[in-house]
Amino acid sequence: MTERIRDLTGIVVAGGKSSRMGRDKAFLDWQGRPLIQAVVESLAGHVSEIIVVAKEKEKFKFQFERETLLVADRFPYFSPLVGIATGLFYSRTELNFVLACDMPQVKMRVVKRLCESMEDFDAVLPRSSYGLEPLCAVYRKSALGVFEARIRRGSLSVRDALEDLRIKVVPWDEESREEPLVFMNLNTPAEYGEGLKND
Repeated sequence: MTERIRDLTGIVVAGGKSSRMGRDKAFLDWQGRPLIQAVVESLAGHVSEIIVVAKEKEKFKFQFERETLLVADRFPYFSPLVGIATGLFYSRTELNFVLACDMPQVKMRVVKRLCESMEDFDAVLPRSSYGLEPLCAVYRKSALGVFEARIRRGSLSVRDALEDLRIKVVPWDEESREEPLVFMNLNTPAEYGEGLKND
């Protein structure tokens, strides 16, 4: 079992529209429980605290672990950048692992490797076979000011905001069958079916 990474907050972002899925991804069934609950449980016990960022808190009727804080987006926009910034605002630690609620197969060894690569960078992101992974990355809390400034200007692209940070990209060049599954986003019914088949 992977040991707890001290002074690291896990931020699960769940404020998207789920337009390609046709229904809210956070509540898809995953191993007999809501997908977002499975994602939260994958982090529980490994980080100092977990923050779930949602557009509408009242939609979450089930109970998370006691170490989980449920918060609402601080800005009225549908953008992952808003979710990341909101999580960083509420975080009490300098280092924060941000994970999308539709990535249930990310392993803690991924988180550990990103943290070990942090050095003095503002953010460390993996580059998988899908491309850069800003919603499976480690950010310093100090990135909050940059992100909020972008949001207030109406610039809601995470990739554009990263241009204002010192970032490190970690190539995930593991030539194995597992790598594409680890970083798979469940954006469409087909991807959801593929994820279930390979879980």
